[in-house]
Amino acid sequence: MTTAPRPRFSVRAGLTEAPEHDGSFENVPEHLLLPLQEWVAYALDNEALVDDYDEDGAERTICLRLRIPTVDEPHRGGSKCHRALITAVGPRLLDVIDAVLAYLAEHGVHDQASIRPLTDTLNEAGSAYRVTEAGDGLEERVTPAVRNAVRQTVADRTATETCCSTREPSSTTPPILSPVPDAVLKHRGNR
Repeated sequence: MTTAPRPRFSVRAGLTEAPEHDGSFENVPEHLLLPLQEWVAYALDNEALVDDYDEDGAERTICLRLRIPTVDEPHRGGSKCHRALITAVGPRLLDVIDAVLAYLAEHGVHDQASIRPLTDTLNEAGSAYRVTEAGDGLEERVTPAVRNAVRQTVADRTATETCCSTREPSSTTPPILSPVPDAVLKHRGNR
């Protein structure tokens, strides 16, 4: 759940006006860019993803899955794939984060110590996105009340479909509608 921001001191003191828009932020606003890029770098350095025979295997896999070209700028450090992932911006950065979370989950890495900072960053910064409950990707943020209402509606619908699909037709079951009116059928002798 996104934390309701405390009114800024400058606003409380009457020095400035309140910002016109203070969340929920879609895409990657400027204040989230560097923290999210840093999280990607942190998550990719997870020991569970390091393969002694192929040190940039996870990064290469993610770049290939997302069709991200590598970055050949050795002065930035890291492998070409690593640089491409940690320098992503905008929707591509969200795709990278989602892919990293999915890759971690695929490989059985359920490292809450690396996921919690991302969750906290998204919450505190007023992002329109959150980490899924399973920790295997991103999803659009909805309020708990809306999420619970949707879950209840789906559960009710599933229960109704299960209940109704096993019963025999009865007098309360609506008749099957024909595109031909009853009078025409009687006239033709089909009834």
